Amino acid sequence: WIQYQLDMFSSVREVLANLGKINVLKRVATVHYFACDASGECAAIELIGGKFTVHSGKSLPVRALTNDTYEDSIAYGKPYLSSRDHLPGGRKSLARFARLGASLARSDAAADPVADSFAKLSDVSSAKSDDDDETTQWSIVNDLKRRIIHFKTRESPTEKTLDLSRLDFSCSRPARVIDVNTPASGDLSGKFMDYSAELNAGLVNKSLATG
Repeated sequence: WIQYQLDMFSSVREVLANLGKINVLKRVATVHYFACDASGECAAIELIGGKFTVHSGKSLPVRALTNDTYEDSIAYGKPYLSSRDHLPGGRKSLARFARLGASLARSDAAADPVADSFAKLSDVSSAKSDDDDETTQWSIVNDLKRRIIHFKTRESPTEKTLDLSRLDFSCSRPARVIDVNTPASGDLSGKFMDYSAELNAGLVNKSLATG
């Protein structure tokens, strides 16, 4: 579903206008989606009772999702949005949403946006698995206007970046890959390798060994 949206549409409005053309069936866990574009428009998209439910614009007062539905999250978190004290602790989904909503409401415009975003993600990450969340495996900050991806992983916590303007997306080029847990830091745009069955088998075997 995610890949279809990325392949077919260039804005959140286009995604919302075409909801329902491709449906979602639950296989393992209930999922929902958070879509944003370079214009700054965002939407929370959830499949509830077999129908898509969308929160955007004024119905999206907090631009975030955790593991509960957006309606339940905003009902729980709304009293905390203007608070600096007595925020709920712990790693439960609703508590993390409330803390993140309060943090977003008081963001410092003068702060470095990437560093500030990583700090917010760190505050709501899961250091270990429990009955509500698995251990956080990666944190990603997308600069949508500049088309730069910043990310860190649990296995390799140094900050890495991908500048999409430096990647060749032409169909004539072979598929290229890079290990998300590479120990390298900084811009990885020039460090991709051509895809091979051997590289993919290595990833699958590693996933099965640690899954």
